[in-house]
Amino acid sequence: MSAADLVTPIVAGVVSTTVVAATVYATRAKAAAAAAEPAEDGPQVIYEHPLSHVIPATQPGESYTVRHWRAREEMQAEPPCDEENGGIRLRTLTDVMLHVRSHHPHKLALGRRRLRHIHEEEKVVTKIVAGKEVSQTKTWLYYEMGPYEWMSADEAASTSAKIGAGLVELGIKPKRDRLCLFAATSRDWMLVAHACFSQAITITTAYDTLGASGLLHSLNEAEVPAVFCNNTHIPTILKIAPQAKYLRLVIYDGEITAAQAEQVIAAHTDHQLRFVSLDSVIAEGTLHPIPRTHPDPEDLACIMYTSGSTGAPKGVEITHKNVIAAMAGIHGSFGHLLNDTDEMYLAYLPCAHVLEFAIETYALWRGISLGYGSPKTLTDASMRNCVGDIKELKPTILAGVPAVWDSIKKGVENKLRAMPRPIQAAFNAAVKLKQMSLIRGMNVNLELMDSVLFGAIKAETGGRLRTGVAGGAPLSADTQLFISAVICPLLQGYGLTESLGMSAVRVPEYGFATRNIGVPMPDCEFKLVDVPEAGYVATGNPPKGELWIRGPAVSSGYFKQPELTAETFTEDGWLKTGDIAMINPHDHTLTIIDRRKNLVKLSNGEYIALERLESIYAASHYLAKLCIYGDSEHSFAIAIGVPHPPAIKALAASQGINVAGMSWEQLCQSDVVKAAVVKDLAAIAKANALAPAEIPRAVILGDEEWTPQNQMLTAAMKLQRRNVVAKFKAEIDAIYAA
Repeated sequence: MSAADLVTPIVAGVVSTTVVAATVYATRAKAAAAAAEPAEDGPQVIYEHPLSHVIPATQPGESYTVRHWRAREEMQAEPPCDEENGGIRLRTLTDVMLHVRSHHPHKLALGRRRLRHIHEEEKVVTKIVAGKEVSQTKTWLYYEMGPYEWMSADEAASTSAKIGAGLVELGIKPKRDRLCLFAATSRDWMLVAHACFSQAITITTAYDTLGASGLLHSLNEAEVPAVFCNNTHIPTILKIAPQAKYLRLVIYDGEITAAQAEQVIAAHTDHQLRFVSLDSVIAEGTLHPIPRTHPDPEDLACIMYTSGSTGAPKGVEITHKNVIAAMAGIHGSFGHLLNDTDEMYLAYLPCAHVLEFAIETYALWRGISLGYGSPKTLTDASMRNCVGDIKELKPTILAGVPAVWDSIKKGVENKLRAMPRPIQAAFNAAVKLKQMSLIRGMNVNLELMDSVLFGAIKAETGGRLRTGVAGGAPLSADTQLFISAVICPLLQGYGLTESLGMSAVRVPEYGFATRNIGVPMPDCEFKLVDVPEAGYVATGNPPKGELWIRGPAVSSGYFKQPELTAETFTEDGWLKTGDIAMINPHDHTLTIIDRRKNLVKLSNGEYIALERLESIYAASHYLAKLCIYGDSEHSFAIAIGVPHPPAIKALAASQGINVAGMSWEQLCQSDVVKAAVVKDLAAIAKANALAPAEIPRAVILGDEEWTPQNQMLTAAMKLQRRNVVAKFKAEIDAIYAA
């Protein structure tokens, strides 16, 4: 039996069901929209909703305050304590390891894969240099990894205690000294962090892609005497050693080469800088055990340095109380979606990013197994003789910035285009039906269709994924709908480093909605404040304005930056986020419109919201990454993008271009290709009812990927807008001059 014979009955059934469902959906959608849409010029109406709590406004130019229903009386500052089953009350991060050892000592806590071999493969690539084609041979790296090896919760608690004792034995003073974590996300990163917490040693964090200047800034500003790093980062440490005024101890994982050993000896001689392996620290702690040193809840747990998308990295002060409150917020908001038996979280985002740090700490406390991976080894694409981390671990929970989820969606779509047409038709019809079911809460039995048409795709993410979390930037509505329909529910979260990474998330109880971050978590509260220069009114209908957040998880300020602290935080504890938001009146959920600094006024007087447009145009099949540019001197916007190679090549072929006879750079420069991409963006704009000023009239296609390494993205995978614009300034000027 052919593939077509197999899927034809499914196609017929799915398409028939979809037509009926679409009719029902359209009728219900119109009625719901008419009932829910507020009258812009009418009086403000405050609705009651069982899943949120509203406190009336007390100041002019401000909206009412919104809280989670669990925070009606007071905001939650601690997660619950299961004392009957060995639980320990959490007041500081020192208590986390005490809790896991007492409550679930035998659970698999921290897992890692060992690198067996790096395979090098040479490939010839063609580039345009000075207008001529040049062939270059590049070496591509592929990884061979072993299976996951696990450390129990009891072993994790014991090991972190030994590391903590070893640090003290090596001269790091509890309640006085600080240790910088300058390393990739790993089991050892988390062990060292909790080792510091066990001895009331404040940690500072720096992205391992931060670079020498950013690292040096954070070390000197925080007066850091000790660093934990990967052995691959030793050259960076040696480079900044002469200028690192307080640094005297470097702890590294792995082994160092003979050449590095010589440099280390020289550094010790010249700068009194001592290098010690993590294994040696554990050995010291084993020989010299000491009791834990308990910090106070108000003590600094961490100075978390941002990735520096707007200049030099700034350190956010995070107390033990802040992190514990953030854990309470996570638990009270969506902890009920997770079970206590087989949950596994794939940890691959930077631990130096507050969202990852908060989620991993919560998972450790909750008894959720943490399997560590890396962006390089996440999928099969960069592996040899083994599968990627996601297939090996088979996680039930996965977090990612929108770019990660966008790439998963586009990868599926590109593979689908190579399938026979009947399979494509069945798949697309099934996706539409599931999306309708999600949006309207339709009770349709889709299990058979789900397993037949989506089973292979689910297997690509391990086959067990039950919860996805997106944060860090606006999530495309198309991507959220697609992932939620095909793989698992994808929850849109919101937060900042200053608010401990996750301040809101839309959970299933509110029904499905895109571009909606839900209500505040139980550890914080929201309100909006007027932005008169952009026409946003917090007392309007619906309320729109700058989002302010307050609660026990919110930081009190920036390290050694009183002026910036006074500018960003109010005396009564409100954090001015800089984000423009709208309260959806019927349920008090929030929609983020854009960053205040990303609102651009064009020469015709119209405002465009750059991040909002980027999240909408992320639906384009042809662009893997995107930056929208506009300024006050011109009347239209430009799209700058990283093209998706398979889709661009297929597009070029459909336009009559001989793809085989052109280099990648030539394809990206093709006026025909660029015109087709602009047309695609216009279609997306029409589908989203965008205004003419919000539609890019031109596109610039770059021929290189945007990464943290080339400064186009931050370490947290956020757009480095200034750097992107600077790189393509000549092309931008040429478009506006034409």
